[in-house]
Amino acid sequence: MKTTTLPYWGQIIGLVSRQPDTDNTTKKTTKSVALSVAQGRSLFITRKPIGVHESTATLYRLDNTGEQVSLADAPLPCAMEAIATVTDDVIMLLGCDGHLYQTDWQGETIHKISGMSLFTSIIESHNSTETETADTDINNIEGFAKSLSTNSNPQAIAMTTLHQAIVVLYPHHIVICPLTDDNTSKSITTKAVVQPYTDSKTQKATTLAASSDGKWLVIGDEFGNVSSYQWLSNDDNSSGQLIQRSRKPLHQGRVSALCFEPIGHYFFSAGADKHLYRTHVQGELQTIDR
Repeated sequence: MKTTTLPYWGQIIGLVSRQPDTDNTTKKTTKSVALSVAQGRSLFITRKPIGVHESTATLYRLDNTGEQVSLADAPLPCAMEAIATVTDDVIMLLGCDGHLYQTDWQGETIHKISGMSLFTSIIESHNSTETETADTDINNIEGFAKSLSTNSNPQAIAMTTLHQAIVVLYPHHIVICPLTDDNTSKSITTKAVVQPYTDSKTQKATTLAASSDGKWLVIGDEFGNVSSYQWLSNDDNSSGQLIQRSRKPLHQGRVSALCFEPIGHYFFSAGADKHLYRTHVQGELQTIDR
């Protein structure tokens, strides 16, 4: 067995892959992708070690054709926290600045598609909620805004895709960004939808997963709870609603991973209790396999 060592810097925190098409080697891809179908490709992002000055953030591109493997890199506009595929030719990245960026499988052109930082959307949503409460304390609002300053922005836990939307999970918030219906270019069509994960400020989300049809979302937290949500998008895909359908303590301790089956609405959950459960997302959450 041949072993190839390729150097990169930091810890891998996100990776997307495209497998080679072995059935049709003459198939053409879009001009922006320009990727041989006989060649597999992965794009990944890394997080530099704490204390290391990060002058240039990097997107890594790993190519493999048969036994030939190569690694290239391209500069990023800022450090990224998550990466996900939206369509076959569109890849989305979440920046540490709270903005969404788009690229393709070449990874050479990266442009910002969000006009407003997700941090700003979270602050505005929080302020709107607070002003609707009779006992609003302006100090609480200012304190919350200060906590989301550029020096202490919350770190995203994960990002995934729903039907015509991107969803980003933060420890205390769920942020949904509806997207336009365009296979080669994406843009945010309306203001991001922000809702708190729970009313408890001490309870933090830990992981999420979306069904393959983009209609269901599950989120786990540090206390073993798993919540199910249904994404209802409008006919014109300009906006939508994320509705919580169920919430159950499936695990004892932190939920560490969630994953839907490739087809259908069953998902797997794993936790600190070292149990792996299989559950159907619709209705009340009841584990099937223990």
